[in-house]
Amino acid sequence: MSEYTGKTAVLRDLSFPYRFTQPTEASGECLFLLHGSGVDETTLVPLAKQIAPDAALVAARGRIPQEDGFRWFERITPTSFEQASIRTETDAFATFVAEATKRHGLDLSRAAFLGYSNGANLVSSLMLLHSGLVRRAALLRAMPV
Repeated sequence: MSEYTGKTAVLRDLSFPYRFTQPTEASGECLFLLHGSGVDETTLVPLAKQIAPDAALVAARGRIPQEDGFRWFERITPTSFEQASIRTETDAFATFVAEATKRHGLDLSRAAFLGYSNGANLVSSLMLLHSGLVRRAALLRAMPV
């Protein structure tokens, strides 16, 4: 397994807080990690390092506070979501992807998106609202939004 170097502190130079890590012998692959509700950007990093040990990781944090963590967009009930928030946050995340790709010299054509629960919902929204941005994705526990 590759050894990771790079910034592990939360970076705030783009539109979403995030952590960026890259192995010393990077493959050119990249994973954007989108966590579930009530947690933060660190939760999927161990899984991502096992799945793609030679990939750069962009672990972003949702901007909506929830309990002890964060989420990607506002909800009305546990299964009902605020549609305006979905559009606003999805558009903002599409911009973040472009910013992060440029900032870290990533190749978006070699990127994959890994989302869990609320993060998977955001990835599915990206696929619908920003056609062509997401070419590869793993959506874990997604639901219709």
